[in-house]
Amino acid sequence: MLTLVVVLWRLAIVLRDAPKSGFTSAPDMLAFMLTMVIFFPALLAMLLLLYLFFGGIGWLIAQLTQLAVQWRAEGQLREGMPKLQIVLVVAGVIFLGVPELMHAITWWHEHALRFVPGEEAALDTMVQYYDAHADTFQGMILFAAIAFWPFRGVAKHFRLHLRESVEVVRHFFVHRDWRLPSVLAILIAVTVILLVQYEKGSFKPEYDALLGALLEVQVIALVVWVFLPIIIPNLTWIILGAAWLVPSFMVDNRLGHGAYIVTAIVWGTWLASIASPRMWRGVYWLGVLSFLTYLAV
Repeated sequence: MLTLVVVLWRLAIVLRDAPKSGFTSAPDMLAFMLTMVIFFPALLAMLLLLYLFFGGIGWLIAQLTQLAVQWRAEGQLREGMPKLQIVLVVAGVIFLGVPELMHAITWWHEHALRFVPGEEAALDTMVQYYDAHADTFQGMILFAAIAFWPFRGVAKHFRLHLRESVEVVRHFFVHRDWRLPSVLAILIAVTVILLVQYEKGSFKPEYDALLGALLEVQVIALVVWVFLPIIIPNLTWIILGAAWLVPSFMVDNRLGHGAYIVTAIVWGTWLASIASPRMWRGVYWLGVLSFLTYLAV
């Protein structure tokens, strides 16, 4: 809570000094910040979906590899075998199976695929594309390998996660009072009409930033109302995340950008260190208050 108080204090100072930061007014600065409020959670959600997507690819490749190994080693694996012997059998199957797979691909290419019109040109294009983007493909493979293990837990309890997701989605629509979002939708429409009238020169220029900030507030309120079934159960985690990530962003901005990850790791580790029995409470609070003082001044 102390961290959030300091963050709000810095926000008030930034709004006061908005013209010095390149913004025409405090409402213009507020509109930008409110846009970031929507942008960052949306970006994190997209990154999470991307993480799960690559984890799913890694999991699928692992499942296919496991099936292939089981098929090739079916006659060699027996119940009760020592783990070392099982590892040796699997390693032998992989060692011999890779050349066999490449030989099968070569055979199909020579006897069937090469008769397909444009097949060789397509292969050349694919090889050239891979050579031009080899680092990207290798990074995607590494990312899939890293994301494989967390996705494995999701796949293992897929039905449970699916039921929970359906329940969450159901709460978005069932037993909710739609009067507030209806009013917000009307206000958003009126504000958009006023902004259009401003573009036609019907209002004074100083009203533009005010209308833009008002529109941002209305959209934020509507988005928050829609996601209340998720926000309320996870409010504690949202507050903790804000107390962790926002100060790190503030320090990075003050230092000239480039230290965000380091600051986030150090500050997050310090916050979590209170759970350690070896951390002295006096030292802990000295670090917290010193850091918040640095942010506040």
